[in-house]
Amino acid sequence: MLSPNVQETLKATTAQFTAEQLIQNRATVKQVADKTLTTRLSPYWITILSTSITQFAFSPEFTKAIEGKVVAEQRALTEKNNLVTETVIAQQKVARARGDAQVIELQRNQLNAPGGQTVIQQRWIEKWDGHLPQLMTGNALPLLNLSGVSPSK
Repeated sequence: MLSPNVQETLKATTAQFTAEQLIQNRATVKQVADKTLTTRLSPYWITILSTSITQFAFSPEFTKAIEGKVVAEQRALTEKNNLVTETVIAQQKVARARGDAQVIELQRNQLNAPGGQTVIQQRWIEKWDGHLPQLMTGNALPLLNLSGVSPSK
């Protein structure tokens, strides 16, 4: 009585799933089999504590096809994640470029405002190493307006 019920339960349970689901969802198959077997055997005062599904046997070609499908799905998921990553990186670059453009616009406005040339002179002074250029060619103009400044003695 026990063996036929176990066999019938396993046949009925496994028939509810595709072969791929049997491999991927072994825990779910086990739960359904446990519940069905418990229901079938309870009138005989038999309590099922647990069952173990140790092996499903398929042809090597079928097993290889299922493994290939799983690998392809994982690759597709990886590519999808890579696309999301690339999208985020592109959005960060756009945000950075917008921020840089805003900084440039603010600086341009500051330089075009009254006293902007003073800002340029101050930046030049801050970066100056204390040495005058040795050679000036073309229409080189000094950055500092020294007119009206008397030499100190």
